[in-house]
Parts: sequence; structure tokens; C-alpha cells
Amino acid sequence: MSTSEKPNRVRVVVWTVPRSGSTVFIKSVTSNGDVKGFFEPYAVAEHYGPEGRLKLPEGGPEEPTYTVEAVKGWLEADDTSARSVFVKDLAYAVDGRYHVMPKGYRNSFLIRKPISVFKSYYRVCSRMTGDPEQNYRDWLPKDVNIFKCLSDLVEYVESNLKEDFCILDVEDVMKNPAEMMKKYCDNVGLIYNEGLLHWEQGTPDEDTWVMGKAIREAEAELQWGTNCTTSTGWGKGIKQPPAEGEVFPKVVYDMAEFALPYYEKLRNHPKCFHLDS
Repeated sequence: MSTSEKPNRVRVVVWTVPRSGSTVFIKSVTSNGDVKGFFEPYAVAEHYGPEGRLKLPEGGPEEPTYTVEAVKGWLEADDTSARSVFVKDLAYAVDGRYHVMPKGYRNSFLIRKPISVFKSYYRVCSRMTGDPEQNYRDWLPKDVNIFKCLSDLVEYVESNLKEDFCILDVEDVMKNPAEMMKKYCDNVGLIYNEGLLHWEQGTPDEDTWVMGKAIREAEAELQWGTNCTTSTGWGKGIKQPPAEGEVFPKVVYDMAEFALPYYEKLRNHPKCFHLDS
């Protein structure tokens, strides 16, 4: 096949923070079958891999093949399919080692209000066995400012790589998915159609989403993405109601306070798309 006959494929990565709506986002992007997804491969390496810096307490699952260099190689490998490639991952997983970021990808960023992120994260930790606050601290140490990691990565892409990029706030996407997804697709080179607004329930199989075994098992057990897997489109899922008399520990509010300046910086960045007024 000559170069001129090769399909017009693009490679895109969206960097984000946990509980940002990014699982719904990747499901939207991959919903029409033309895009192959990679689900947090660097985060899997960070939490489950042999070189992970935020490995979970003893007894957690392991992913021995997930090193950051291996992930970089998988993402850069030539995909012979006609589909584009879309990666969603957590910015803190590459913090301080930007050299492992995959080459040939268009970078983009997804944000959400910090208080919503950290409350949602605590709710997930409350469904785990053991003390919810300790689970929260084990999974997301206080000294890791995930929003600063995201902001630093934006600055690196802008100032060091000198590449174009875009930022979306998931709350804007929820308010008008058609407008915001079209803006996003037009910017990163993906094809937009209404198929990105509707999808089948459930977690996509390996042909659509490449996920580590550990994270698939954790998802099945803890149901991190229930709002996504039960949905059939943006805003069309079964949300788990807050627990009666729900109370959050101080660390949740502290982390949200630390994160707020970085969120506001990203929200007000010239490359951040907003809803048309």
C-alpha cells in the first residue's frame, strides 16, 4: 500500500486527573468503532507495574509487563488497523519523566472542579474494604498534587514541545456534549459525528479498549466507572446516590484547596474551549 493509500489515522492522548469524567470521555470517542482506545496505561504502570512510584499496599494486583518504557513502545508501535488511536491517562503518572510520553500523538487535557474530583474519589474509596480515609491516602497521597501535575504537563507541552493542544472542562461537555465534542474533534483531528453522543452499556472489550488485567478486575470489583458503564450517552447513566448523612474528612477539602489555583489556571488558559455564549 502506498503512502497516499494509507488510511487517515490520527493518534490522540487526553491527560487528566482521576474522577474527571474521563471514562465517559473515552467511551464517547471510541463509541463509533473507528477509534481504538488505551485505558490509562501509564497509570497502570504507576500503581501496578514493577517500577511504579505509587504502588498500592502489599497484596494488591501486579502488572509485571507494565513499565513506562514498555507503555511508550506499545503506543508508538505501528497499528496496522484502519482505526485511529485514543489514549486517556493520568498526568501524575508521567510527572517528572516526560521523556516516556509517546511520540506522534496530539496532546489534549480534561479538567473538572477539584472539590467534585476529590469527593468522588473518596466515595470510591468508601466502597473498598477497610477504612475509607486510609484507602484514600493509600491511593492518592496528599503530597501528590494531581492538578499541579496536570498544569505542569500543559506547560511542558506548550513551552518545551511547542505543540498545539486544547483543554476541555468536563462540566461544559456535560452541558452541551454535541458542541464541545465537535470542538474537540475538530481540534485534535478526529472525525465528529452523532455516534459519539450515544453508546452501548457496559465496558468495551479488548478490541476497543486495551486495559491492564488489574484495572479490569478492580473496575469489576469496585465499580469505579458505574456512571459510565450503565450509561447510553452523555448524562444518560445511573448515578450512585450519595450516602445518607455523607461526611468527608478534612484531607478531601485540603486537597481540593491545594488544587484550586491550578484548576483555575487551566480553566482560564487561552487553549481552554468554552461553551459558546
